[in-house]
Amino acid sequence: MVNMNTYSAIILVGLLAVTSLPAASARYLVGNRISPTLDGGNDHSVENPPALDNESEPPFDIKLHSTDHHLPKSLIAAQFARDPHAHRDRLEMIQTGELGLTGIRYSPTSFSAESDDNDMYSNVYGEFCVFNSQLNKADPSYYPTLKDILSESPHCSEHRYTIPLGDAIEAIKTSKDMKTLPLSGMLFHQGFAGAGIVSNALTAFDSTLVISEHSALQDALSACDAIHNRSKSDDCSIAKQ
Repeated sequence: MVNMNTYSAIILVGLLAVTSLPAASARYLVGNRISPTLDGGNDHSVENPPALDNESEPPFDIKLHSTDHHLPKSLIAAQFARDPHAHRDRLEMIQTGELGLTGIRYSPTSFSAESDDNDMYSNVYGEFCVFNSQLNKADPSYYPTLKDILSESPHCSEHRYTIPLGDAIEAIKTSKDMKTLPLSGMLFHQGFAGAGIVSNALTAFDSTLVISEHSALQDALSACDAIHNRSKSDDCSIAKQ
């Protein structure tokens, strides 16, 4: 007696083998590459297979260690462009107005009530980079915030400088040729209150310089709250903040 399950399995395997012949004949192996046949797979033999293209193969003389000392020494460094201002004095660039403040960094004890008032900014750092603060003049709606302006600066994307804020303030105070603009006002608002329309309208005037949603102001005003929530510390002087 023939086992029906075995008989069914033999028929199924035979059908699979037969149906796979056209697919198998449609391709042939050339070296380590599979290519389709020219006749749609009707001919199972290839008398004159095409030659391998040497240009598509990797060269055999790849240098694992480059002798060019000007190339980056790491793959991480290779992802960044060279800093065009690396040779310049950063405090002088702050005095000339070329470097602009983009944010501040601080530690849980930077605004401690027990710290010396004369050493107020010793543990506070500013982030500076080169960007065009008047980029929003051309189209205020396209650059509504400082974040949008910074996104257009390659220097801010790759080469931000972290400088002690006390050194930057001292450089500004001692500069004789530095030009400063008076602060005409600050606009505080709630979300979705139309402040963006107001700031964009003020930006359109030639005599104004509008900086919208500056992260340094946000970081400074929320410093004590951030220290309390993140570091679980109440030792933060609002006056020093």
